[in-house]
Amino acid sequence: MMKRLMQITLAVSVIAMAGCPFRTQERQQERPPEDGLRQLPGIHYLLVTDKSVQDDLKLSEEQIKKIKELEAKEDQAVRDSNNRNEAFIKMRQQQNANEKALPNILDARQLVRLEQIDFQRMGAEALRYSEVARALDLTDEQKERIKQMHIKFLEDIRGLRGEKARKQREEVRQAAFEQMTNVLTAEQKRKWKEMLGEPFKGEVVNLTHSQKLKNAGSRK
Repeated sequence: MMKRLMQITLAVSVIAMAGCPFRTQERQQERPPEDGLRQLPGIHYLLVTDKSVQDDLKLSEEQIKKIKELEAKEDQAVRDSNNRNEAFIKMRQQQNANEKALPNILDARQLVRLEQIDFQRMGAEALRYSEVARALDLTDEQKERIKQMHIKFLEDIRGLRGEKARKQREEVRQAAFEQMTNVLTAEQKRKWKEMLGEPFKGEVVNLTHSQKLKNAGSRK
């Protein structure tokens, strides 16, 4: 699992953005969370390859160039593979390396905003993750209630497949996430809103890069 970005230094606190990241860059992945919840997967690199995210972050031409260089390394790792299984492993390894490179490309404000966009992408499902639960100081009772709501949500959408059911899936998702958010106290809701930041107006696509696996074994 790719390690998540970061704990932004004290300088970030002077930025006019309330939703500061709270995760350290170096996390002990080998030790399970004490509260039994899942740890957030690192997908910031995948997010920042999306043009709408780049526009929101106001990346410079030089920053976009560096992101494209990271993507090129990922593409090359897939092309240098002999089969899809090997390609998947190498792709994940390169994405992990690319994730670690982000703090050297983005500034503190952009890293904060990227974290906010990530939370907005996940919605209330982020409450199921260990780091978020600790940041909001969720009680054991709240964690359990959110867990059960999430289980029911997964059950409700299990049979809703295909493009025709897309709208229905989204309606179920919104209803479930609203219920999960309502478990929070007023103070927790305020903090959660800060962590989300300003609404992201773009539409994030292609988080998995799974289509790149089709290039496995097609070395030039």
